[in-house]
Amino acid sequence: MTGKRWGLILPALLLAACSTGQQATAPTPTSTTAPAPAASTRALGLYELSIQGSGAQASGRVTPAALRSQEIAGLTFTVTGVQVVTNGDGSRSYTAALNVTNTSGAAIGAPAIIPADIAGYTESGTYFRAGATTNQSGAPTSASGITLTQVTDSTYSMLFPVTGVSSADFAVPGGSSVTAVSAQGWRTPTLAAGATQAMSLGFTIPASNDAYRFSLVFGAFDKTPAVNHLVISQLFPGNGNAGYTNDWVELFNPTNNPISVSGYSLRYASAVSAAAFANTNAVALPNATINPGRYYLVQLAGTSSAPMTPAPDAFPTTNLAGTTSATGQINMSASTTGGGKLALFNTATTDPTPSNQTNAAYVDYVGYGTANYSETSPSPALTTTSDVELRAASGCTDTNNNSSDVRPSSAPTPRNSATTPVACP
Repeated sequence: MTGKRWGLILPALLLAACSTGQQATAPTPTSTTAPAPAASTRALGLYELSIQGSGAQASGRVTPAALRSQEIAGLTFTVTGVQVVTNGDGSRSYTAALNVTNTSGAAIGAPAIIPADIAGYTESGTYFRAGATTNQSGAPTSASGITLTQVTDSTYSMLFPVTGVSSADFAVPGGSSVTAVSAQGWRTPTLAAGATQAMSLGFTIPASNDAYRFSLVFGAFDKTPAVNHLVISQLFPGNGNAGYTNDWVELFNPTNNPISVSGYSLRYASAVSAAAFANTNAVALPNATINPGRYYLVQLAGTSSAPMTPAPDAFPTTNLAGTTSATGQINMSASTTGGGKLALFNTATTDPTPSNQTNAAYVDYVGYGTANYSETSPSPALTTTSDVELRAASGCTDTNNNSSDVRPSSAPTPRNSATTPVACP
């Protein structure tokens, strides 16, 4: 955002609760990991956030919510500041910084804020309270055109695509009904009982709209993503092709919590091998944390000791057998008539066989081409040696079936930890 004018706004916050896999030639083995739990949704109450300002200056106060029927003690929201930027095109960008505290007495797995349009309360077609939107002079104006935005410098304020939430999930008192649910919402990490998490909500008001006060209505939910572990999101075995001198693997965190890879390892085996993953084809991952929605790029074996582009987050040059090579470790097969198997483990010491997928050390597993083991069935073989095995939905899917979750793609595009995060449903 290019700023003509900055202002630190003291917010007017109105936060009120309403009452509310693998396939083999022998017996079919189990999948590498137990099936991930389905995404779940639990309503935590209905709230309202009101922000007001006057140019670069503002004052605010906390007032009761008109929809309130009884207090809910499960969540407490505290605004710590609101920042406004007037952009070059005349639009204004607001960032509201909040502290969210869990006072429910139990952990909340994935706190989420999902805006709602309520009949007789919000302005039709928006998620903002009717009559609460005014211009700088205090005269009523429309909330039309106000959009929810991504706060790019905040790890825990990603806009995620809302699925599995309907009007029936909102408890609205007084006979009102939810007429629409936003296609996007904000989500934060797991909140332990008594814990507080900072988050930021973003809004953009177009240049054609003179709104300086507005009130967002939203439901608070425990909205758990469908996948609860790291996944192998891309696998490129074709070093020397597509402009890449080395093989590489991309990991992705589809959950709403940071995951440390300290002690994790990547292990590779040929398509037909049934022996234990050899330490000569295995590397330990460094002590690092992958934040929610972030990718993690690992450069592997090839012909160059130079870091690839984009820069890898890890470039292990020593395998678990202790052998060192400046050009990296693990050379995967890019054969269009063969294949291979790559496993992500949560340990660098356990070495189960490719068929022993019930071992708790497995985190994710991709068998491709003619692999004798995979999650349910292998991903199709590469069409050319320049292809990449790519997980669908930006890495957000894992049904424990490689043949549908991971497919060959002719457009390898590695993503690292600096890539814009992706929030999963």
